[in-house]
Amino acid sequence: MKNSLKKDFNRRLAWHNNRSSAVFPIFSSKKTRFYIVFQNYWRWKNNFKHIFVILRIRNKSGETISTTNIKIKDHNEILVNDFFDNTNFSEGTAEIEILSESNLGFPFPAILAFYKTGKEISVVHSAGRLLNSNEKFDVNYWKESNFLVDFSDNFSPFVSLFFGQLVPKSSFFKFSVVNFENNKTILKKSIQFSALPFGAKTFYLKKYLLKKDLKKIKSKKVFIIFETNIEGVFGRFVVGNFHSKSSHHFVTHSFQYINHEDEDSICSEKGKISTFLPIFNQRPLKVCATSYPTNAKSKLNLKTYCGKLDEVLQKKEEKISLITGGIGAKGFNYIISEDKTVKLVSIQNSPSRINVNYNFSLKNSTHPSDLATGFKSRIYPPKKSFWGSGVALNNFETKLFFRNMSHNPKKTNKIKCKILIWNSNKKVSKSLTVKPESCKVIDLSFFNEKDSFFSWKVIADENNLDVFWVSYNKKSGALCAEHSF
Repeated sequence: MKNSLKKDFNRRLAWHNNRSSAVFPIFSSKKTRFYIVFQNYWRWKNNFKHIFVILRIRNKSGETISTTNIKIKDHNEILVNDFFDNTNFSEGTAEIEILSESNLGFPFPAILAFYKTGKEISVVHSAGRLLNSNEKFDVNYWKESNFLVDFSDNFSPFVSLFFGQLVPKSSFFKFSVVNFENNKTILKKSIQFSALPFGAKTFYLKKYLLKKDLKKIKSKKVFIIFETNIEGVFGRFVVGNFHSKSSHHFVTHSFQYINHEDEDSICSEKGKISTFLPIFNQRPLKVCATSYPTNAKSKLNLKTYCGKLDEVLQKKEEKISLITGGIGAKGFNYIISEDKTVKLVSIQNSPSRINVNYNFSLKNSTHPSDLATGFKSRIYPPKKSFWGSGVALNNFETKLFFRNMSHNPKKTNKIKCKILIWNSNKKVSKSLTVKPESCKVIDLSFFNEKDSFFSWKVIADENNLDVFWVSYNKKSGALCAEHSF
């Protein structure tokens, strides 16, 4: 870690960027329909009127196949397949650029990529990007982890890399398979390859494992740590699991491996919570909140608060121990299968960053969601606006989870929210109130019409809110989920 989380938030206040961008992989499957979905939040949030959007398609060798100016609307869903010929295109990237005369601030835009293959669907938000001209171009060393992996018969974990204008003379990709239960490395692999400027390469990890390797990890719960050297990019990579039967990539993004000796922490303060994790569920969904032992080292004794949905949480006698990194650390799971909200709380000195993934699933799901988030430490800046998308395809339902929790529960106030839901044809507004120290769920399934996706935004009158969404199809078991922007 180069900077503390607090320093990172402070640095954002000084950011000046007229360009933001994101790079998403285009996979080789001819069955997959790939959508980029976003709303014009630049206008409603900051009143930026002159926004230019460029979609650039490159093949895996880095050659530009097409460059298109996209006319921005209030709700945008772009079928990327329309911009390349599937018959002559095996693999590559879609780069979306946002340009403005105004200061965009964030160099990464609030954009979602949906991948749909047959009945299956998955989603990932803007992850990696090519650096802007005002950023330092160094050969960077990336060490990433923190995503669900599946080495069972019909699955292979994958990592999708992309490259900038300049590439190292010698490129490498290394990965370790680590036991989730005790944080011990089971095996390591190292691959040398030639990177091409603006090119891309997807590593399907099973390809590099022998039968004896697979035997070592069979029946074990494991995770992956991978390393690579790439220049001129921000290396948050699209990763996940490839399902061979459906030819579908279940996607999420990687998150950095944090050295267990990292000292970036939140000090305990009387009467205040250092960090907390909300976990919530509504049937027919089930959720497993997973944290990987790839954080700064600490031993946390977590207090537990529980309640039904839309109910104020009550303290429970259950205490949970969590060793977050280093020797003695192990992975952590917390499962909820009923209509329930849980808040896990630390009042000790705690790491500023603790990774968590929400794995939502249905009984008939091929693969769960893999929503990357984390514990909420006390230094996160206040926020009153939230936005995102939902799936409007046939038989899909969408749920929004509103959690109203703070680091000082005695002073948590109820929150009043205004919600606007829209697509290219229709707008609907709603209001709701979220009780203090609770989680409320609303159903947006009524909006399933015409477009494949829809947009929503939430404006709150208090700043202890956060919003997550899940779209699912009870008949097929397909689902996807994300946090709000």
